[in-house]
Amino acid sequence: AKGKYTPSHGMSVCTDCMTGKYLDTPGNDAPSDCVSCGAGTFSTVTGATASETCQKCTEGTFSVQTGAFSVATCSNCEPGKYMESTSASACNLCLAGKFSTATGANSMTVCTACDAGTTSHASGTMCAPCVSGKYATSSGSTTCTPCPAGTYSPSRGASMSSVCLSCAAGKFSATVGSTSADACGSSCPVGSYANPGSAACQLCPAGKFSTGVGNSDVLGCVDCEAGKYAASEGNAACDTCPSNSNAPVQSTLVTACICNAGWTGPNGGNCTQCVAGKYKIVSGKAACIDCSAGKYSTVVGASTDECLDCPDNSNAPTASNELIDCMCNAGSSGLNGDTCSLCIAGKYKALAGSETCPDCEIGTYSASVGASQVSTCLTCPANSNSPLGSPAATACTCNAGSYGPDGGTCNNCVAGTYSESSGAVNSTSCLPCAFGKYQTRVGSKSESDCIWCNANAYALMAAASCIPCQSGTVPVYDGSSASCSIHAVGVYGGGSAGVNQTTFSRFQLKYIEGIALLATVPTAAVQLSLTADTQLATRQRTFVRSSQSAPSTSFAVTVTVHRAVASQVIELVTQTAMQQYAHQNALPSVIMNSFTQSCGMGSAPTTDALECRFCDFGYYKHAIDNSSCLSCLADTFGNTIGATACLPCPSRSIASPGTTVCMCAVGAFGPNGGPCLACEEGTFKELDGNTKCTMCKEGTYGAAKGLVACVSCPPHSTSPRGSSQITDCVCAPGYETSDERHDNNGQWCVSCTTGKYKSSAGSSMCAPCEAAKFSASAASANCMTCDAGKYSLILGASSSSACSTCDFGKYATANGSTSCSPCEAAPGHVCVEGSVLKEGVACASHLFCPGGASGGTPKTIIIVGSIAALFLAGAIYVARSMT
Repeated sequence: AKGKYTPSHGMSVCTDCMTGKYLDTPGNDAPSDCVSCGAGTFSTVTGATASETCQKCTEGTFSVQTGAFSVATCSNCEPGKYMESTSASACNLCLAGKFSTATGANSMTVCTACDAGTTSHASGTMCAPCVSGKYATSSGSTTCTPCPAGTYSPSRGASMSSVCLSCAAGKFSATVGSTSADACGSSCPVGSYANPGSAACQLCPAGKFSTGVGNSDVLGCVDCEAGKYAASEGNAACDTCPSNSNAPVQSTLVTACICNAGWTGPNGGNCTQCVAGKYKIVSGKAACIDCSAGKYSTVVGASTDECLDCPDNSNAPTASNELIDCMCNAGSSGLNGDTCSLCIAGKYKALAGSETCPDCEIGTYSASVGASQVSTCLTCPANSNSPLGSPAATACTCNAGSYGPDGGTCNNCVAGTYSESSGAVNSTSCLPCAFGKYQTRVGSKSESDCIWCNANAYALMAAASCIPCQSGTVPVYDGSSASCSIHAVGVYGGGSAGVNQTTFSRFQLKYIEGIALLATVPTAAVQLSLTADTQLATRQRTFVRSSQSAPSTSFAVTVTVHRAVASQVIELVTQTAMQQYAHQNALPSVIMNSFTQSCGMGSAPTTDALECRFCDFGYYKHAIDNSSCLSCLADTFGNTIGATACLPCPSRSIASPGTTVCMCAVGAFGPNGGPCLACEEGTFKELDGNTKCTMCKEGTYGAAKGLVACVSCPPHSTSPRGSSQITDCVCAPGYETSDERHDNNGQWCVSCTTGKYKSSAGSSMCAPCEAAKFSASAASANCMTCDAGKYSLILGASSSSACSTCDFGKYATANGSTSCSPCEAAPGHVCVEGSVLKEGVACASHLFCPGGASGGTPKTIIIVGSIAALFLAGAIYVARSMT
């Protein structure tokens, strides 16, 4: 039972738990199973069955023992302690600063606060007075407060801070809780002071210093004087600023030392004197100021603006330090630092310095004084020029080849004229090119610019161009006029001069002028050339140095004139007349041979050379000499007698050499002699002659006029006869237009795919095969039909497998059926799979065929005595009746 235990097995008697213990569960077998009453409780009952039997120690008492069995174990709380609750195992201590003398106290109210000036520890039974050097200002104090450093107190039990007396001025005490004035025994050292009651000496602040000991307040610290500083506290002396710098009174940092005027540098650092060309008016770290441009200064360490102005028309860079830094400005010249004079008109100077003013270049002028840019040298007007350093526009005079007022507009000599002198002021200075010469440029400066016209053109005086003569004509000069003529002849002559070739060449032009003068024709009509005899004589003189023969130069003369005046030239140009001309013009004398007239243009000498005969049809002669008539060239014709030139064949026609008429060439049609027209688009002509143009055949086209052959259509396309464009080419049967037609290398037509067809040429696309038809190959023009006995509903079929066989009881008579019809067979007949006849075929012997659309079924055989079903083809049929 509860409260008991049985120590061994087999015992019938239970043993009670001892006093001070209890057991609240049954079935226990050891005394240790009994539970002891806790500390602060006790029990006097044996065999106790519950913890409630443990009685509590009363207030003011406590017990530390467990399993207590008597109230005597509950002891009273000692003085300085108390317990307000029961069952206590210990008493509470009175707080520090309080005390109690009672025993068994059951309330904290018995703990009384200590008086001011006294303290106590926890569980105190009495209060002790504060010792000397300390005090407690309130009751219940737990500790006494020591007098602060710099004070002392000899009193005990002090209850006020005022009992702490201050150390005398100039003395200090670092100890707290001092009990006598002897603790304030040290005087403050230099650089410090102490107010009354100081715990330590205070250092003189930065910017001050002190040389005495025992200073009683901060007034004993003296300010650093100007030019000195004290960066730390407690200084016995101030530091001096770096050289050439200063600081205000009571400066606390070295950076308070700033450079004096005329000096520069960082605050507190080294100060550098301003160099010549600079100055500094104020103190501080600012840089020295440069003398401005145009000024200079030689003063070192200038504390005022000592910069002087450069002389007139000169300048100097900033911070210049001597007079020679002043250089003459652009537009003026002179020595550096000396007088600078402005550049005179016609000169300029773009850069500063001592250089002289350069002249304006040839062809320019300047009226400006003191010019500083080359752009002030203005270019002379067009076609004029000026010397170096020209000071005015009037220095510009017109160049050779032009004329006009000085400094004004110069007009070019017109084409066909020239002027070899400069400075001309009117057009009379422009001289004309002579007859037979021309000059295309304006402003020509030399007669050598006048060029002889070629043999088939002529020019009048002052000509800007030559007038070409048409084929079959030559230029003929007559006095002051000239024209192209078909009646020109050559008058031929010659002679010799008693001088060598070199000497003769110097006078050759004068001889030409003399012959032209005598014949009354322009010099352009006269040609003079050395003959082979002259060249041979020259070679002989070169290789046979010992020859003593007199020098001689032979020459030939040709005068081109109208046939009507040829005899006049022969009469006028004689030996006597030439001798007289040579004498008058101081020329070497010449010996002239007689002049003769040639057949000239359009005629040639007969075989016996006795007369001249006109050129025949198909022949011409353009030369003015006695040469033969020439056959007309290919693609020209001659249809007149005495022609001086053959005529070109008309457009699109040709001719063989020596022909009198032209015929139409390939690609053109028309009568012989023209006009010949180009074959129209869609036609061609491949042979020369007067045949007609032929239409392009099928499958070709002609996109241009005048074709010799037509172009084939692209592959797999065709076109109608006479087609003129590639777009006339349409895709052939079995082919359709390609999407790549417009690509450079794209196909024009592509084949129909399987299952599609196209039956005719044209621009239509391939169509899918209809139902009951198929196309098994590409490029099909038509679809094939399903055979009879078969049908199909599929569109665009690409194989015969799309054709399905008609079932039993159905037929399809025609090819290309889209369905099978019900069979119309008579009894005894049947339509088998793939039937093509509506009557069907005779029924097989083992089948029963009722006719119509029904199929055949197996027959039933009856055997006597039993009925057996005959199984045929896997089907069973029982006859309804026998007939």
